Amino acid sequence: MMLSTRGSNLLGVGNYNQALILDLIRRSPDGMSRVELAEKTGLSAQTLTNVTRRLTAEGFIAEAGKVGTGPGKPRTMLALEPSARFAIGVHLDPAVTTVVLLDLAGRIVQHREIQPTGASSRRQLQAISAVAGDLVDSLPDPTRVLGVGIAAPGPLDTDAGLLLNPPLLPEWSDTPLREELAMTTGLPALLEKDVIAAMVGELWVTPAGDLGDALFFYYGAGAGVGLSLDSTPLRGASSNAGDIAHLIVDPYSRSMIVALAMPPPSHMVCSP
Repeated sequence: MMLSTRGSNLLGVGNYNQALILDLIRRSPDGMSRVELAEKTGLSAQTLTNVTRRLTAEGFIAEAGKVGTGPGKPRTMLALEPSARFAIGVHLDPAVTTVVLLDLAGRIVQHREIQPTGASSRRQLQAISAVAGDLVDSLPDPTRVLGVGIAAPGPLDTDAGLLLNPPLLPEWSDTPLREELAMTTGLPALLEKDVIAAMVGELWVTPAGDLGDALFFYYGAGAGVGLSLDSTPLRGASSNAGDIAHLIVDPYSRSMIVALAMPPPSHMVCSP
């Protein structure tokens, strides 16, 4: 969900203000000045100074030169430090399993693929963990990796971190994917349905509020849609919204969209 652009000067909300300021700077390619941040958030000069000082001390942002916009003192720009933190992303798919290393800006730093072999889920988990470990070890400071995000086809139980019975991945049925990957990598893990994760990614890299109500259509080894309403991903009651792999077109015929033999994956984002 997109953060509100208004901050608070009250005590005890420092973490929210810090996340808000970081998100605004992250979404601005050229950075933002403290004056612009104050106008966007309504935060006092003192609160804003305290927040930006903490973010700078932790390495999330840095001063990026000065900009003169007319009479008066030039404004100091604050920009994101993409290498401040990293994350591992895993996309589980019948065609290929993809493992990536991402920086704080959401850019892919390294990309690896694991071809399906028909092995058991345990053997495949070992392969995924080994690749993830190599990516983490490639960094000068592995402690900067925040965790692992897993995008997998449904149905799944996000509360339990469990893949239930994905039609095209029967070997993964009833696999506690989140806990297993967290244990083997030593990193916190998050499990999300693939098309919902795709929409979250689109919201992450798009300027705040630009998508609004949008639809992400995925057409690959399966077919599905990720939905955004008011810049918030729609997950549904069981966090399995968007699965349209088998959709009846005519109830009196055998016509339907069947996701069994598809061309290479593609996607499209539509927004009014």
